[in-house]
Amino acid sequence: MVFCVPVEPLLSTNPNFSDQTRGRATALWTLSLAYGAIGDLPAATAAGEESVAIARDLGDLRTLADALFGHGARCILWPRPDTDDLVRGHASVQEAESLFWEVGNEAGQVNVSAKIAQTYLYQGMDLLAAGNPSEAELYLTRCLELATDVGDQYSVGRAQGTLGRLAWAQGNLARAHAHYDQALKYLGAVRHRPNYAWGLVRLGEILEQIGELHEARAHYAGGLQLLHEAGLGEISHQALCGLARLALEGAAPALALRLVSVSKSLALHTGVLPLAAVQSTLAYVESAARQALTPEAQAAAWDAGQAMSLRQVVDEALSAVAAEPAGA
Repeated sequence: MVFCVPVEPLLSTNPNFSDQTRGRATALWTLSLAYGAIGDLPAATAAGEESVAIARDLGDLRTLADALFGHGARCILWPRPDTDDLVRGHASVQEAESLFWEVGNEAGQVNVSAKIAQTYLYQGMDLLAAGNPSEAELYLTRCLELATDVGDQYSVGRAQGTLGRLAWAQGNLARAHAHYDQALKYLGAVRHRPNYAWGLVRLGEILEQIGELHEARAHYAGGLQLLHEAGLGEISHQALCGLARLALEGAAPALALRLVSVSKSLALHTGVLPLAAVQSTLAYVESAARQALTPEAQAAAWDAGQAMSLRQVVDEALSAVAAEPAGA
């Protein structure tokens, strides 16, 4: 779970912020990402824009590069609906890349290669979201090469995962599988639970498509467990959807309907809805499951799902995986 803190206490209590102006700019772009993660996009936008404005006035290239990168990353990761945030984010990260190169070439400056690799990562993600896969692949490959050179395992993992998403969109499941395997290797090494969890769920979807249903179920359950343990249960709908879909395919309509009910309950209590594609799949699973059940069985399954905690769902899914023979 992401926690936001007021800027002023952050400035006054952190000994690294000896320069208050530079510290304020840093605090603001950090808060911009935090606000974006919890969905407060107006606050995220205001914090990011103020950070960039302060950094420009300050005239310190590294501070400005960091502010532009933070603001641009927020625009790309959590764009506001019906805005040009993806375009603004791309421009911001591009400018940050240029400044990081300039900072890196100045005598006595710290090595900023890892930051440059991250600018490639976010530009690649932005281009992929904007429907330009060929150019996205170029940036992601640059990120992968540079991040590998400097030992930035987090950026290597993120780049591999995004390349997996690109390969999947192109219909190349074998290549997508390979990229996600590598993503999990590197993200696991740096113990980054949220992205590792998403990698498990994404790979689970690929495994499901190629018919490896036991492994798919194990990946969905593992991803759901990590999201729950990281305090990110409110974004677990994709894993729940995968488990529900497998239950329906495995002739267990009551279980499928119960998992749909859990997702609905989670959305109601957190206010976080599944992605549109996930909502569509959940609606299909619910309809098909109801058709296979009597009205009494439908009501029982739905009520059971409403009463379940996410921890109970995780435990049940992991137990089912352990009891099922591999290759089933």
